[in-house]
Amino acid sequence: KGYLEQSVADINGRYNSQLSLLQVHINSMEEELQQLNVSIQQQASEYQILLDIKMRLEMEIAEYRRLLDGEGLSKHVETRQEVRKVIVVEKVHEVQQVQEVVEEYNPHMQKRVRVIVEEMVDGKVVSTSVDEKVQDMN
Repeated sequence: KGYLEQSVADINGRYNSQLSLLQVHINSMEEELQQLNVSIQQQASEYQILLDIKMRLEMEIAEYRRLLDGEGLSKHVETRQEVRKVIVVEKVHEVQQVQEVVEEYNPHMQKRVRVIVEEMVDGKVVSTSVDEKVQDMN
């Protein structure tokens, strides 16, 4: 009888040992599953953001193609302007001449060139002249 009780105790010990190993393995697998779920949610969110960006870019490309093909030119007018300034300073005797060229360029409308000449004597403006030329670009 003592031998059977010892045998049952050994079997219960091995069973409990295997059961605890399996429980550790199950817990590890559940933790890994949770991490995978979080990763999948993050990737789905990133995918949705990228998909939205792609859709906006495709719409923008379609709009540019439409504009390049000549559709809607009367509806959409570019309002960007490039402004360049060139300042030339010349000193002759006591007279300082400052020449400033301002060029505004609107690619779909017109080109303006404005030349401003100021004559200065002893740091004071003696005379100013402005010359502006407008050229239609249409």
